Order: sequence, then structure tokens, then C-alpha cells
Amino acid sequence: MALRDQPYIPLYVKDILTDEKLKECSAQSVGVYLFVMCAMHKSKEYGTILLRQKNHQTNDQIENFAIKLQKHMHFSLEVIYDALTDLIEEDVLQLDIKNNILSQKRMIDDNILSLKRSISGSKGGFATANKTAKTTANSVIVNGSANEDVNVPEDVKDVVPKIPYKEVIDDLNKKLGKNFKDTDKHKEKIRARFGEGHTLDDFKKVHDIKIKEWRGTDYEKHLKPLTLYGNKFNGYLNQPETNNTVSSVTPGNFDSAEPVFAKLLEEKRIEEEREQNEEQN
Repeated sequence: MALRDQPYIPLYVKDILTDEKLKECSAQSVGVYLFVMCAMHKSKEYGTILLRQKNHQTNDQIENFAIKLQKHMHFSLEVIYDALTDLIEEDVLQLDIKNNILSQKRMIDDNILSLKRSISGSKGGFATANKTAKTTANSVIVNGSANEDVNVPEDVKDVVPKIPYKEVIDDLNKKLGKNFKDTDKHKEKIRARFGEGHTLDDFKKVHDIKIKEWRGTDYEKHLKPLTLYGNKFNGYLNQPETNNTVSSVTPGNFDSAEPVFAKLLEEKRIEEEREQNEEQN
């Protein structure tokens, strides 16, 4: 029996009680999370929720999912929106903006295993299992390579896309002359961005953009993986080209320039504070 047809949802008590990421979320977010998992349990693609074209009511993707989910919950739109934001930021849920998919890694993993086991006992089962698993792997976002984080069966690993952690870090090192390593924290950031639909070329482009903008400035110290691959990655990728100059200030025009410098100082303060928090976590 397919997982989505079962009258209950596989709930790992230990995961709920000891999940470090979930502990960072509010009690309100945990409550919404349980309802989201129930909705994902009945979804056609198990462990995911797809945002269809008719559900695109605003420019905020999280708000669109909140509006869609409100039909299945007894919570206000504001509560659902805040909870989804919290859960996504802590990587309890994964948001693939490019493909309009909200997913939960453990549920996707369970479904792949269930599909394989349900057909591997029949005649020609392994070939069919591989074909079915390939369809599943291609239709959902699995945030991790076949060898990390998600326990994909051995005969299915070849169909799950590999994340080029080393290629990403090597490109940054080459352009900066540094020697950053593909540590667990760096991989987590890279994996999250690939889960959103980004590619190796996107990382290379961000490297080029931010190196050109920050090299030789006070921001140069932020040219490292934790900063570049954080939640602002998409913004970096789509920012307009810069010539690495702030603004021309002519004598007698200091008043008009003051807001520009004030904005830059505030952005720098926020950036440094966010980076410190990431390194502490």
C-alpha cells in the first residue's frame, strides 16, 4: 500500500523530540508543521505540496502557500505565514521557488523506500523499482546527494542528482586565491540553494558579482561561503551590475550624500550580525 493511502502518517517520535532544527522553531510553528505533514501525506507526490498556477495570488511565494494551506487548517493566515517562514528558515521544510514545491525531506525519503519495497518482490521488481524511483526522484526536490542526508537505496542512487559541493568551493577558491573547505556548514548552505533550483553556474555568477563589488572594500571580509550562500543568494544573483563605486560627492553636496552612507553602514551592520549568528549556529 502506498504511504499516501495509509490512514496514518509515519511519525518518528524521537525526531520530533530531538530535532535540533525543530527546537529552534516556536510552539506555534510546530503546531502548523503537524498539519502541513498531514497535507503532504495525502499529496499526489508524497511529502510535497505543489503550488499550481491558480494559487499564485501574490508575489510572495510563502504567502501563496499559506493561503493554499489555510483551507486545511484552523489557523489564521498570519499564523500560517509566520510558521512557514520559521520552518523554512530552520530547514525543517524546504521551499523550491523555481518549481513551486514545498517539501519535507524525511517524508520524501520514506516514500522512495516504500515504492522500492512494494515492488521489489514481484517478477522483474528491481528493474521496475528503479524506473519508479527515477520518476519519483525527478518529480520532487531531494535536498541532498544520494550519499548524504537522504537514505536513498543503493540501486536508486544513480538517479538522484549529485550536488557539486567541491566544484562550488573550488571556483570560489580559484577566484579569491583562498583555501575554503567543503565543510558540513558550507555543504548545508549549498544544498539549500540547490534545493531552491539553483545551479553550479548560478554559484559561479554570484562569485563573480560579489568579488567585483566587494574586493578592495570593507566588505571583502564577507567573501566566504557562509555569507555568499545564505538566504540572500538569490538577491545577489539577480542584482544589477555594479562598478564598485558608491556615489560621487562634490563639495557642498554632503547633505544629499548622507543617506547613501547611512544606508551602506546599516547594511554592513546587518550583514555582520547575520554572519556572526550563522557562525555561532
